[in-house]
Amino acid sequence: MNAPLLQLFSINDAADPSIRTNLIKIIPVSNGATAKPENRMRQWLQHVYLMGSQLEPFTFDLMFIDIRFERDPHAPKYGHLDPAKKAASKAEHRTVNPLGLMHALTFASRQDPFGAPFVWGYHSGDPKSVKDDPIAIIAFSLLAALEQRGAAGDINVFGSPWKWDDFGLHKAPEYAVQHFSKAIACLPRGGPEVILSDMIRRYQQKLLHCVREERIGIENDGLETALRRASSGTDSDLRALAKCSIKMFGKVGPSWTRELLLQSLFADKLIDHRDSWPAGKILDALKAFLEALKEASLSETKEQLVAQVDEVMTLIEKHQPKVLKGIRPAKRKRIGALAIVCWWLKQKADAQAAIADGRQLKPPSTNQLLFDFGYGDRGAHRGPMENCLEPLGYFKLAKFFDDLETIQLRSPFHEVGRYWWKNRCKGAESTMPACLK
Repeated sequence: MNAPLLQLFSINDAADPSIRTNLIKIIPVSNGATAKPENRMRQWLQHVYLMGSQLEPFTFDLMFIDIRFERDPHAPKYGHLDPAKKAASKAEHRTVNPLGLMHALTFASRQDPFGAPFVWGYHSGDPKSVKDDPIAIIAFSLLAALEQRGAAGDINVFGSPWKWDDFGLHKAPEYAVQHFSKAIACLPRGGPEVILSDMIRRYQQKLLHCVREERIGIENDGLETALRRASSGTDSDLRALAKCSIKMFGKVGPSWTRELLLQSLFADKLIDHRDSWPAGKILDALKAFLEALKEASLSETKEQLVAQVDEVMTLIEKHQPKVLKGIRPAKRKRIGALAIVCWWLKQKADAQAAIADGRQLKPPSTNQLLFDFGYGDRGAHRGPMENCLEPLGYFKLAKFFDDLETIQLRSPFHEVGRYWWKNRCKGAESTMPACLK
């Protein structure tokens, strides 16, 4: 199939991933010894080869992680002998180790945090055997943070919702070891076949979460077409629906686009590619997903965004304290970013007007922004302000101010900024900052 499918990368010392579907593409990897690629990363020296020989790291949507690497013939010995797996020959003794987590951490950390969603699933014959291992706890915690595991509200541990930062771990570090140890103990027991359905479900949830958080956009025409055909349910529409894809694009960080076959997003239910989307529960599940995606991707108009920024800037002009209190949550970060952009534009316009009158004003500064937004001028509350820049792919106010002189803002910041410059700042087209041209 040439259709855009979910990409799966498997880390397993014992067996290829058993997914029983052609709706997911397994990423082949070199083993460093022969020209024939394999369907998994299975041993330490293969990992070394992949890190050193690949100029462009491969990316994935799903990653299978076998926690314990018991059959690696090259890695230094680690851990203790597993009493349940002792054999007559010492060479066949199996050690209890969490090295699969360590292997996974390297590949996970190379994923683009601003790119398409990615999730991973863990499995082991006995995950509880490594729940108290320091390396397991540290590696799992870092993997959970990279994935933002549980951010979409889709993970449970001992029957309760679980998130990688549930307890505000920087405030209560004494709970951290216990927090991650419990999660390891609850990871699935068995082979890779036990995690496929859960990973597909979590990928759907992660995609919805990223769209709601305005990190990812969905091309509307393709979404509407798929939803119309799914709702129609006629034979011809179901045949066409089997070929439908959704197109997504990044709204923060570097620009990117991605297309995914809808059938791939339901690979655990459909198993094999079908020429016609089946009616019944699977079709109902697709419609529910598309409707949720449409609701999550509804965008505010330029006029609505300008009105909200006007409200914030009015508070600033009246010197109201902590004006960002209502726009620090994730769903309102974009308004915070727009407010910062428009504040900067106002400073630029005022500076240009002063020069025309023979006066000179200081250039926009981060301390002045903090003061104007009600946080004082000592930088004590810089964090909330810098947090608002995330939708623009920035994390430092000073760097953002510098780059505004040379970069061009993306939509909708570009459109709102131009409107603000012309209608609120009364700025001239000829003196418009580079970020708006």
